[in-house]
Amino acid sequence: MNEDAKHPVILPHHQKLTRLIIVNTHESRFHASTERTLYEVSATYWIVRGRRKVRQVVNSCLDCRKRHAKPLAPEMAPLPACRVTPFQPPFSNVGVDYFGPLHVPVKRSTEKRYGVLFTCLVTRAVHLELANTQDTDSCLMAVRRFVALRGSPKNVWSDNGTNLTACEKEWKTGLARIISEGRLVAEMADKGLNWQFSPPSAPHFGGSWESLVKSAKSALKVVLGTTTVNEEVLRTVLAEVMAILNARPLTHLSVDPEDESPLTPNHFFLGRAHPHILPDLFDEDGPLSCKRWKQAQEITTRFWRRWMTEYVPSLTERRKWTRKSRNVQVGDLVLIVDQNAPRGTWLTGTVSRLLPAKSSLPSGEQVVRTVWVKTTTGEYRRPVVKLCLLRQATDSSS
Repeated sequence: MNEDAKHPVILPHHQKLTRLIIVNTHESRFHASTERTLYEVSATYWIVRGRRKVRQVVNSCLDCRKRHAKPLAPEMAPLPACRVTPFQPPFSNVGVDYFGPLHVPVKRSTEKRYGVLFTCLVTRAVHLELANTQDTDSCLMAVRRFVALRGSPKNVWSDNGTNLTACEKEWKTGLARIISEGRLVAEMADKGLNWQFSPPSAPHFGGSWESLVKSAKSALKVVLGTTTVNEEVLRTVLAEVMAILNARPLTHLSVDPEDESPLTPNHFFLGRAHPHILPDLFDEDGPLSCKRWKQAQEITTRFWRRWMTEYVPSLTERRKWTRKSRNVQVGDLVLIVDQNAPRGTWLTGTVSRLLPAKSSLPSGEQVVRTVWVKTTTGEYRRPVVKLCLLRQATDSSS
């Protein structure tokens, strides 16, 4: 052993010189880990509480954080009121999403068509439309066909696609024009859509309809396979897929023949599990009235009671994001996750504005799920789960 190893220089852990020595060793060894950096420093110096100090310096290294930082994950929010409010007409609260493209033969070539999925956030019913293109006019016509068949919804949620945002603007502009021209009575003006958009790059905000898009794609693959069909056949297939999705069970399927059949979305607007199956039989001697309209009301109430007692409790389970974490603050240095680019090219920015989530929590306990991040190329709205924290705004160790 050399003399430096036999008689190392003893350094206190709180001195600035100690930090500079550790930083120089860490960077000269190509940003080595905590153990390797401590081993190299111990060859010449003996630092009081050395491992703790080296770990602190390595964890504060900005280059290492860029390579190893993980996205933030705030605590999962409780279910919104639109998901658990019973006794509403189906499709009062709707989620919308596009999927495709679906190829159809036109003369000697093929053209693209796109499926538009509407799902009721309460009953989980599905409505499918076929759009010729992804432009605003095609999206607006798909929405109008949906409204003509299912009624006008109160609230609509979707991702931040340009066609959907343009459709929402066109819808509001048209409604304002009709009201201003006096062609719509006051009670009809209340039917305006309240359209809300998820932040960019945040598909988990729309998990309710993203899972159904996956189911619709799976059903289309089973029915069509690799066959290319004409547009008329494709519309028929979409109708069959819609019937399959609306006949899926929402509650537990019991093996006891005495138990009721599982609840499906079809029960809420057809009164039975499937269009080709007869309605459920009810005891005439039971609490049902002999009048048909009262029977229909009681049957509908039964479905909603089962929905509240059997289906809603299954939604309250949280399988991830169960721990509370620090909220992102203005001034935090963050790394924006981009799944379509290598990690070394991800943009670095500073949080400029906060968008606290709407919830029933006190103001001091609000959870921040979406923020605006200012970078050298502009300002972007991003979800917190797509940000890696590099340095806190209050961190004085940098």
